[in-house]
This record gives sequence, C-alpha cells and structure tokens, in this order.
Amino acid sequence: MKLLKRNELLTERNKFKGSFLPYTSFENRKWEMVDQDLWVYTNRIVNICVIQNENKELVLVDAGMPKDYKVIMKDISHKFAGRKPVAVILTHGHFDHVGSLAQIIAEWDIPVFASAEEIPYLNGMKDYPEGKFSMKGLVAMLSKTFPNRGIDIGNRIYALPENHTVPYLNEWEWIATPGHT
Repeated sequence: MKLLKRNELLTERNKFKGSFLPYTSFENRKWEMVDQDLWVYTNRIVNICVIQNENKELVLVDAGMPKDYKVIMKDISHKFAGRKPVAVILTHGHFDHVGSLAQIIAEWDIPVFASAEEIPYLNGMKDYPEGKFSMKGLVAMLSKTFPNRGIDIGNRIYALPENHTVPYLNEWEWIATPGHT
C-alpha cells in the first residue's frame, strides 16, 4: 500500500487551518502515571495516553489538539528519553483527538489505527455533525464552535482488528463505546 507523502498529509484541512481554539485547562502539559506502563498527558482540554508494551515500545492513544504537535512531540520525547511511539490508536476522530495527528505521523512515520466506523472521518469521506447548542453544560454550549470537519490521512489509517486485539499491545483489547459517554 502506498503511504501518503509528508506534503500530502500536511494539508490545511489536516492542520485545522483557520480554526480558533482558545480552549485549555489548568492541567495542560501535566503527566500522570496511571499504572506501571500507562501514562496520561493532558493536552489543553484532552488527554493523550502513552502505553509501553512488553517490548518497551510506546503506543499513543489519541493525538491531541490542533497546532500543538511540536509541544506534544517535545514532551513525549523528553518524558521517554528520545524514544518515539511505534503507532497511534485513535478512540475517535474529533478535532481534539486528531488535531496534531497529521504532523505526528508525518514526523514519526508511524501507523494509525481506529475502529472501522471512524475511518470515514479520518480518510476524508465524512464530516461529523455540527455541535448542538441547545444542550445544557459548558462543553455542549461551546461545541457549536468546535471544528466538525473530518481529516484526511488517506491510506495511513488502518481498521482495528475485528477480533478486538490492539496492534502493538498484546495484553490489551479494544471495546466500542460510541460517543462521549
């Protein structure tokens, strides 16, 4: 399979050019060790997980906010002594989980995996519905301002196996949990 070249990945669409994203939290850039081989890194309003497998390889779960790839890559490299991940596993394709994905895979040249249901939002085929402003809660109110356009990483995305195993993480399995529940 032919992989997209670096310049084919770094499009305005994939870099969320023109998006206004002032969101952040007090926990921004904070690391927390959840278990011996599992860390959570806060990137503004979203978490990225870093899992170390039995071979001491790193796997990212999600890729953070748009326009933050330099700081994400720097903080991961610093935390893990210059090691780079071997893959990215996506929980879903919303902007805050894939915002830095194109730049990360262009720099680190690593595969990306997601559930088959998410692939149309990651290969340019579909966009997410717009946020519903009528819902209660601060995030629901802000959701109308969130980017809803899918990204297009073309053939860099692979479906997670139907048997629920997770590539590069032999001791893990993936469980479908659609939506933010």
